[in-house]
Amino acid sequence: MDILTVEEIKRVEERENQIGTRFIRLMENAGAACARRIMKHANDYFYHMDEKPSVCVVCGAGKNGGDGFVIARKLCEEGFPVSVVLMPGAPKAEDAIEMYSKAYDLGIKFYTYDGTSSESSLSAEHEIDSADILVDCIFGFGFHGEPDVIAGSMFHLVNTSPALVFAVDVPSGINANNGEAGGEHVVADITLAITSLKPGHVYGEGKRSSGEIEIVDIGMSDEAFEGCNPKFFTVDDTEDGMLLPYRDDDAHKNDFGHVLFICGSRSMPGAGKLSSSAAVYTGAGLVTVAFPESAYPAFASGMSEIMLCPLPETEDGKLSTSAVPELSSLMKKASVIVLGCGLGQGEEVDEVVAFVIRNASCPLVLDADGLNSVSKNMEVLKDALSSVIVTPHPGEMKRLLGKDISDSLYERIEDMKALANEYNLTVLLKGPTTLVVSKNNEKIYMNRTGNSGLAKGGSGDVLSGIIGGLLAQSLESFSAAYMGAYMHGLAADVVSKKYSKNGMVASDIFEGIRFIYKENDL
Repeated sequence: MDILTVEEIKRVEERENQIGTRFIRLMENAGAACARRIMKHANDYFYHMDEKPSVCVVCGAGKNGGDGFVIARKLCEEGFPVSVVLMPGAPKAEDAIEMYSKAYDLGIKFYTYDGTSSESSLSAEHEIDSADILVDCIFGFGFHGEPDVIAGSMFHLVNTSPALVFAVDVPSGINANNGEAGGEHVVADITLAITSLKPGHVYGEGKRSSGEIEIVDIGMSDEAFEGCNPKFFTVDDTEDGMLLPYRDDDAHKNDFGHVLFICGSRSMPGAGKLSSSAAVYTGAGLVTVAFPESAYPAFASGMSEIMLCPLPETEDGKLSTSAVPELSSLMKKASVIVLGCGLGQGEEVDEVVAFVIRNASCPLVLDADGLNSVSKNMEVLKDALSSVIVTPHPGEMKRLLGKDISDSLYERIEDMKALANEYNLTVLLKGPTTLVVSKNNEKIYMNRTGNSGLAKGGSGDVLSGIIGGLLAQSLESFSAAYMGAYMHGLAADVVSKKYSKNGMVASDIFEGIRFIYKENDL
């Protein structure tokens, strides 16, 4: 699913207008479609009420306010008690003025809010405080910067109201292009995104403040989107089977790859166990784990489906350089290598990591201590023989870049692109919105799945294993990385509903993976 910036949406709307659908018709379509969604939710949320719930639509002076006037009119025509609060005053956009007149002629009550103690402003406050449903049509996607005193005061009124809050297109006070908020802003229960998602729905404060997001089709023609090449995309829950590997009935294990995990240490065997198990559950045909020999008891108590290869170790229980000959033999049999989870740090570990990178002839996933190792010698990445996926969290990304990493969406992307281009990588940067870029792909993936239940040790190890399992089943690196992020988050969403975000642990994600495959008949 494409994610369109404000500029891209404006170009699509302009193209639709040139085709013959006037802007005022688009406004009517948008308002009517949003009103239908609001009515549906009203029936679901307020089914216990004998009368229809009261609705207050808060409208700004621009086109988003025009959508709000249409919403108010449509709801009034369906028998909802409706009022409109103008903030800060009468509409200024030509199409919005016409929609204002139609709503006014219907007898809808209008109030003006200016943040003072005037009678109209106090009445507006009362309407907001007493409504069952509030509809935010103040700014939409046009907001940037900081709210003025009146807008900030209005946002506070909306947020402190007990009403069910709908935001039309984007919660007011949120920058639609980057999810940033310059201060007080609307926090919605449900956001009705017009035509498409925007980056601000998926990232930063915008993600946290949008609540449940529904995309509203307002009748844009396919022709209007011609020539639009958005750089952002995500995977929608209706698309999740598109790239997931299908298994023919006559297939055998060698059809689904052999993943070699070079992971674990005496003090951190769990990382390797979680990562390799994730590849098994994701569908890899064969999985081998190479680890320091003193970690054998921990690995032997794990899954029976995984082949174990204990290797020579250092005195502190980490892989030794004397393991290289046997590793070399194992690497020749692998179709994918996952390197780094729980390896620990040390000079010999660094030498082993460098050897694997320089000699692996198959795709490589580099995580955790593998990343910590290469951060000391980034040039080794230029010696890789095959594709490399790196999966840092922000702290690891800081070490790879040698500088602090910004919270800003576009600055993060620029840093990721610079890293990918210089070292020929696919870069997956973990976070509340995981991002994926690749030197070989102009698209930027923004992940929407996942929850705070993943903020626990072992979750990243599971992600690396999922990506390794997808690579083994013939997905190319960029696709494996973003589909891995999607599956990882979706599986966490599934299990958090069963065990709670607090109660779930990293190994519970395996159950979610099974559920995803079952739901997609894979």
